[in-house]
Amino acid sequence: MRPLLFRSWFFSSDEYVFAAEVVRFSSFNFHQFFFDNPGTPFMILDSAVWALIYWGGRVLGLVQPGVTMSTFNYQHMPLLFTVMRATTLVFFLASCVLLFQLCARLVNRPAAAIFSCSQGFTRTR
Repeated sequence: MRPLLFRSWFFSSDEYVFAAEVVRFSSFNFHQFFFDNPGTPFMILDSAVWALIYWGGRVLGLVQPGVTMSTFNYQHMPLLFTVMRATTLVFFLASCVLLFQLCARLVNRPAAAIFSCSQGFTRTR
């Protein structure tokens, strides 16, 4: 799992386009060029998380006072990809928990365990 989360640059073909939108949104330019139905909320969420990282770094003194958001974006691009992947991973794990809760109410707990564990291992063609 570590190589997938901490790879320096993009891993999938859409990832660099999502990163460009996150950079654009975090600089308060909300003119979206790439539209993706499930991806747009993640872009907005990742932009908010990225802005919190930037401003948290400014408050803690980890980011130099003269560094703008645009400069910070390009100086820490591998960290941006890691934050985006971590957000996706957290929501994937949350979907497993929610699926377990739903299946436990509808069927039973053993079936819920099987369904929620097999969610990430099924492939669609």
